[in-house]
Amino acid sequence: MNWIKISLIGCGLSPFLQGVTAEQADTKQTLELEETPRLEQTIVTAQKREENLLDVPISINVVSHHQIANSNNEVLQQLEGLLTSVNFGRGDRKTRGEITIRGVGGFSRNIGSDARTLVYVDDVPMSRSSAFNADLFNIERIEVIRGAQGTLYGRNSINGAIKIFTKAPQETSSGEIKIGTGNDNYQSISISNNLPLTTQINSQLQLNNIRKNGFIENITNQTDLENIKTDALRFKFSYKPSDNFELNTTIDASQDDNEATNAVALADNPSYSGFSEAPSPRQVAHDTIEFEQREALGIALNADWVKADNHLFSAILSARKHEFEELSDEDYSSSAPSVSSVFDEEFEQYTQEFRLTSPDSQKIDYVVGSFFSQQKIITTRSANLAGNIARTPGDVEVQNFSFYANGDYRFSPKYELTFGTRVEHETKKIAYAIEDGIGIFTNGEMQDEIDFTAILPKIGLNIFPAENNLIYFNLARGAKSGGWNADFVTSLDDIKYEEEYANNFELGYKTVAWDKKLFLNATVFYSRYSDFQVFQFVENESVTTIQLTNAGKLTSKGLELNSAFELTPRLKFQLSATYLDAVFNQFKNGGGIGIDYDDNTPPFAPRKSIHASLDYDIKILNMQEPISVYLDYSYTSSYFSHPNNNIATNKINGYHTVNANARYSLNDTWQFLLWARNLTDELNLRSRDVSFLGIQRGYYEAPRSYGLSVKFSY
Repeated sequence: MNWIKISLIGCGLSPFLQGVTAEQADTKQTLELEETPRLEQTIVTAQKREENLLDVPISINVVSHHQIANSNNEVLQQLEGLLTSVNFGRGDRKTRGEITIRGVGGFSRNIGSDARTLVYVDDVPMSRSSAFNADLFNIERIEVIRGAQGTLYGRNSINGAIKIFTKAPQETSSGEIKIGTGNDNYQSISISNNLPLTTQINSQLQLNNIRKNGFIENITNQTDLENIKTDALRFKFSYKPSDNFELNTTIDASQDDNEATNAVALADNPSYSGFSEAPSPRQVAHDTIEFEQREALGIALNADWVKADNHLFSAILSARKHEFEELSDEDYSSSAPSVSSVFDEEFEQYTQEFRLTSPDSQKIDYVVGSFFSQQKIITTRSANLAGNIARTPGDVEVQNFSFYANGDYRFSPKYELTFGTRVEHETKKIAYAIEDGIGIFTNGEMQDEIDFTAILPKIGLNIFPAENNLIYFNLARGAKSGGWNADFVTSLDDIKYEEEYANNFELGYKTVAWDKKLFLNATVFYSRYSDFQVFQFVENESVTTIQLTNAGKLTSKGLELNSAFELTPRLKFQLSATYLDAVFNQFKNGGGIGIDYDDNTPPFAPRKSIHASLDYDIKILNMQEPISVYLDYSYTSSYFSHPNNNIATNKINGYHTVNANARYSLNDTWQFLLWARNLTDELNLRSRDVSFLGIQRGYYEAPRSYGLSVKFSY
């Protein structure tokens, strides 16, 4: 198989291996590569226009559909090892959706808070964390864009954006059936079918079903937790009456219905002995029936019209509904009194985006557009302590409108200016109440409103000093709106928090060398955050409280390196690495009055992360095609999962993971894939902290899994 497609593009190294079109060569000096059978062009839309990845002056990883399919990755979180600047946090539940990029992250824990990174599917934002961990079926590519993306993506893309693109309907009748089996009774079936209806209308239907037993044993009620029960459907409809107009419609639905827990006990405390009852890291002694349910339904319309002057007008409209409910054992034991919580959320969203993209020219190209979204979030969450109930019902309404522009101006074939800005206005309204029948929180209700306006500029300089060399400088500003900590709190006096801002600087270098056998991309970044928003559990004498506050200043800086080397035509090596230095420059009273967290590191910010892979094509006897063997190794150094940086309660030691697969294709009709994740069965602790009952808890990565999948294409 083509190693470039499978390994390098999947690891974000494709910018070093791509050719450019003749039209692009006439209008812009690019990092040209000769057209050869082993090299192909990758087109991305990170700047909301179709561009060769080589021409995009942004730190970006691209994961191809080959990498996703050939590693049997089924959800976004499983790609973490490939993306050395990305950490998916606790990793315990799909509904959490924690994403950290360059040591800066978070998730929308309650209805009054938002995440810092947005996930987009076919240019439609999945605005709540519960929708982030998307299923990866029939995916064309994934673009992971690092750094503040205020200009083009606006609200809550202050440290990056993740864009998922599904495959388009084909003009010929075709399809594939993929069946998988593996350990822990893993079973999956995926069916994709392309059916042209007329010469102008194409359709595509995708169905997916996954079942797998859990890997955590609940010894109290003899059930397995962390099982997988996923069903998903996507229908795409494409209408193209002429070369100048195309309308795409997508309808998708998915459902997860799992038994899942949010943590295991790591130590006893005077009231609860869950660790002694179940000391194994993959056992719990919980006295509640835990579950996690998630449903999603959406429709999107995407119209592209090429005008007579070759400007492209695009309209993207969407309506989505997400809802989830999860029940968790909060005392992590079978001891009395029993404590549990129910988190739930219903989310409705409507979005519309209109943009105008200029044709390529020798001097200037640009994108201008507008974006509008309307959201409503509702919850009835509750906590139960021995029959005593605390509730935090409420709803939030959000309206966001923005105008943006982004472009490039070429002074000469060697110098290019990148420029852009976004003007954004957002209104939030909340109606929230807390009803405390337990006696450890508070009682009350509130209504409030926030108006937020931001101007988010970007400027950069791109230099092409020689053939196959690009140096770029970027300075961009991002913002994240304020909100409310609408949670289980002990006071309503300080649950409101302010907006935060970030200034992001990048210096990047791209090159190809050694007869195009060495590929290199290096980025130096520096981001400065002000009024940084932090969520944490704060330990007090009587109870651990939930706090979401502005922490002052934070700096994230470091170096990212992506490289690949073709050792022989059949053996290739790839290496990606990130060195990160993230620190709270100012976090006064972070642990309570007089307890500062200045100079601490933020959660989930490892100093070093590395990913390396080998891809080897083995020709055996007279087999028509070689067997492609792929082995990858990822390492993450130690980090903290709480801003207090307490070594005893929330330090995570460094860990590594090895994945492998072997694949064989026969006549482009049959493909056989033997795969394994966490091949060496490492016991990797992903997070640890102290719950609001003062219990030390944590979560371990899944053990070794392996299986065989067979795909039939027709």
